[in-house]
Amino acid sequence: MVHCQCGCRRRNARGYLHEGGAHSLGAVEVVEIGFVLRDLKAIASMSRYYEWKSSLIDRHVGRRVVEIGCGTGLMLARLKGRELLLGLDRDEGCVKEARVRLAGIPEADVREGDVLSPEFSALSENRPDTVLFVNTLEIISDDLLALRQSASILGKDGKLVILVSALPSLTGQLDLSHGQKRYTRDGLSDLIKSAGYRVESIRYVNLLGVLGWWLDSRLRRKQEMSPSDYRQRDLAVPLAKILDALTGPPLGSILLAVGIKE
Repeated sequence: MVHCQCGCRRRNARGYLHEGGAHSLGAVEVVEIGFVLRDLKAIASMSRYYEWKSSLIDRHVGRRVVEIGCGTGLMLARLKGRELLLGLDRDEGCVKEARVRLAGIPEADVREGDVLSPEFSALSENRPDTVLFVNTLEIISDDLLALRQSASILGKDGKLVILVSALPSLTGQLDLSHGQKRYTRDGLSDLIKSAGYRVESIRYVNLLGVLGWWLDSRLRRKQEMSPSDYRQRDLAVPLAKILDALTGPPLGSILLAVGIKE
């Protein structure tokens, strides 16, 4: 068990320690047994959303990739065709599912492990050129250490690619139940620089998602998403892409950032 934002003890969605200050939305207990795997299996129905996310990061990702918090391998499966796809996750059930999903991809390897562990640095032996965080940095207690650890396995000019939850003003029950924080653009930029990278680019993604998250997490106060919730969101992806193309977007529920190791 770990500390949540209100000071009570609970585990977040991936088993990572979550720490923070007081909040006014009330403590939310996470169902630990099977919660992560059940949630990720439901997310697997969001094929449009994952294709969108993979299209956003594909041109930034190199030939030898390490994904931190790979879950059930949904993103790694969409990056096939590279020299190395190495996934790391703390959840044993996720690792097993990811290995099944990626069984037909010879360049893929999935291991149980923790980016915050001293043993993480051994992954440098795989000569990765990219470290990838896809909506996982926000649930790691020491995000700065996680990024510094990621830098330790990269050579000079290695890439850090991050998709992360944005806009702390959106924080609601869904964030609390998943044990996740949300980032400002400046805050994420400063974090990346502090970890030993220069920021190549950073921008918002998914303006429509701001409304959807506010409705579900703040207004409806949902504590978890159902499979039907995920399917409905996936149907909105074409509209979300058009809206982003037309608007920039000036804000979004996600930040996409790319850092270069100095």
